[in-house]
Amino acid sequence: MIRTYLDSGVLIELERGRNQTALDLVTDPFRELVITPFQELEVLPSIPSARLKAFKQNWGEIASDAILFDDLKTSFAVALDVRKTNPEIQAMDALHIAAAHLSHCDELITTERAGKPIHLTGHVRVVPL
Repeated sequence: MIRTYLDSGVLIELERGRNQTALDLVTDPFRELVITPFQELEVLPSIPSARLKAFKQNWGEIASDAILFDDLKTSFAVALDVRKTNPEIQAMDALHIAAAHLSHCDELITTERAGKPIHLTGHVRVVPL
């Protein structure tokens, strides 16, 4: 099993239904997805209200098969360390990195291209979608 953390951008692509790779990730039987409250915090406000109910239903299906990592206090501490080491990494990205690292993910998949600050971390392998 590949333990995988999906950055919020991947979840937004999934919600929009425009990216087959994102759909393949959440339906891959050889992947174990890890979710956190950070994803909901970042994704839910970006979804138009007309599609919010459908997203919440799909998120519920994803969440039912995923591992919930919700150690927010430790995530925050590690995210601070990530930002101290690489201040150009955005705060939400640092929280995603921390959660992926602490939940022992093999990879964090993001919509951000190689060369963006999120790829600078050494805490977890970051893979572009």
